[in-house]
Amino acid sequence: MVGVALLLSFSGCATTSYKPLEQTTGQDVTQVAENEFRVEYRAGLFTPQERMDDYIKLRCAEVTLQRGYDYFEMGERFDNVILSRTTSVLLRVHKGRIPEGANLFHDARQVVAQLRQLPRE
Repeated sequence: MVGVALLLSFSGCATTSYKPLEQTTGQDVTQVAENEFRVEYRAGLFTPQERMDDYIKLRCAEVTLQRGYDYFEMGERFDNVILSRTTSVLLRVHKGRIPEGANLFHDARQVVAQLRQLPRE
């Protein structure tokens, strides 16, 4: 009986769609410096790692654009898998054009355009 209840509770955690930043309470974004933020994304326990990678990258792009910046880099990352999946990254945002040869930077508008086809809530 306990196993069935546990299985039902886990199945309710399976996130298969992306929840856009404007639909959140904002508690998953914390400013830590002028151009640095701690960004977190939570999904169901059974959300594949590749999907979580897309979700956190898209969330970082949304934060970048919402705060008036153009491109970003994702720093240290923490993944937690206990009853749900949570990914947290240190986001550094920048204005202007991406410097030549800078492979670690992401154009926020391009990321949003590329990942907007993700299933949405």
